[in-house]
Amino acid sequence: MVNIDQIPVEVRWRLATQAVNDLPFVYSMVYQNVVGEMYTRELEEASRRIWMEAGKEQAAVARAFALPVRNALQVARAFSTVCVLYMGPEMDNGEIRQGEGDSAILTLERCPMYARTKKFGVDPKKIITDCRAYCTAGIQALNPDYEMRFIRSLCAGDAGCEMRVERKK
Repeated sequence: MVNIDQIPVEVRWRLATQAVNDLPFVYSMVYQNVVGEMYTRELEEASRRIWMEAGKEQAAVARAFALPVRNALQVARAFSTVCVLYMGPEMDNGEIRQGEGDSAILTLERCPMYARTKKFGVDPKKIITDCRAYCTAGIQALNPDYEMRFIRSLCAGDAGCEMRVERKK
């Protein structure tokens, strides 16, 4: 019999995050089958709120690991790091670069949630609202002086995601 300690940490992390990344899609499918089309709007709103709460947890993780979040570049780096911690090695850590002034550009070519839309046969556009809720709440929690602007999205049919972290106006 194999003991958990005999399974490499990277494999455990990958398997655990794959299972967790599947959950929102499985729950959605089951709830949709149970309640039907009549409560679609309510289910979508509940999902958005769950993702917002998950995004807010970014701040606790950033504090636990003393991730700096004093400027846009630091906020973008902390956000990206915590996203990979939450979503696992399937998550593209992306490229983070300094933008104009106090802003940072984050680009991604891979995302486990986008991959799940393919796995479960879901229209990728259906998860854009959840993704944006998570990202917006995450940036806000990391540093309330900053916000995220969405430029491109895999789920909207773009080749990748591009987001800008910038000081609120």
